[in-house]
Amino acid sequence: MKATANIIRLEETDSTNDHAWRLMAESKLPEFTVVSAKFQSKGKGQGNNSWHSRKAENILASVVLYPDFLLLEHFFYLNKITSLSIASCLEKYLPAEKISIKWPNDIYVNENKIAGILIQNELGVNGFSKTVAGMGININQADFPEELPNPVSLFLLTRIKHNIDSILLEIIDLLFNFYQKLKEKELQFLDEAYLNRLYGLNELRTFRDQSGNFQGIIKGVRHDGKLMVEKEGTGLLHFDFKEIIFC
Repeated sequence: MKATANIIRLEETDSTNDHAWRLMAESKLPEFTVVSAKFQSKGKGQGNNSWHSRKAENILASVVLYPDFLLLEHFFYLNKITSLSIASCLEKYLPAEKISIKWPNDIYVNENKIAGILIQNELGVNGFSKTVAGMGININQADFPEELPNPVSLFLLTRIKHNIDSILLEIIDLLFNFYQKLKEKELQFLDEAYLNRLYGLNELRTFRDQSGNFQGIIKGVRHDGKLMVEKEGTGLLHFDFKEIIFC
């Protein structure tokens, strides 16, 4: 199925997520309204992080959803379906590469970051009321600031300039289909699809928490979004956002 998306195209805004929230404060937008910009002056990542993007070279977009059917403890499924939509689309253009989802909100090609998401929710009386699913995807950018540790773009991987609007529409259609599965409570399907793409799954890696560095193995992600890491001598630990980082 294809989404019937109302796309609001902007030359520039501070943040597509913030722009979407401002519009929703004025009137109720149709579900799957998309705010897309060529440039963000204050692009947002998770927490206090910013998102770097050159003008008119990448996807900068936010999708309006009304997931009032979703249980509060299942909020992380919004991260899952957004990440899966981007990863599934990129797989079409990069069939020979390993595309994975790095918990909690990044998309990787091999060991390089190609996209990030930012999910923001507003709660109502009975649970979720409004959601804005923001995404930044590196499409045609050829170089990045040196301070960014491991960025990559579709252009750098394929040496082909791509149609940004066409790829955005493909992602919206994929998101629509994953969203329908979430509505239909096909949680096992979504869990398995997400787990199959989870970066570092069942691999021994080094992490850092409040106690320092340690080695552990990612075993999965709980329904509430906590990362499950098996630490030698301690057993299975659960980490919330910002409680653990990859080293």
